[in-house]
Amino acid sequence: MVGSLFAAETYKFQLSDKVMVGTTELKPGKYLLEVDGANAVLKDKSGKAIEAKAKVEQTPNKANVTFVGITGDAGAKKLGSVIPAGSQVRVVFE
Repeated sequence: MVGSLFAAETYKFQLSDKVMVGTTELKPGKYLLEVDGANAVLKDKSGKAIEAKAKVEQTPNKANVTFVGITGDAGAKKLGSVIPAGSQVRVVFE
């Protein structure tokens, strides 16, 4: 069976500050990130789904820990990317 390099996957990550993804504000807390191609869905602890445009890139090595990249300054933080622990994937948000 041949599969896509980036088949649908689900990852966990946590935010310590409020950030924006697209036009939606994410509050601090734990999130699930479901990725399927260019579609990303973030789910908060209540199960609320937030859709976001994202690009999936392959990394050369598996990540030992989850990395959450935040861009912008204190007044306008944006979720830039997530590299989930144990994966060779970087999810870059538009």
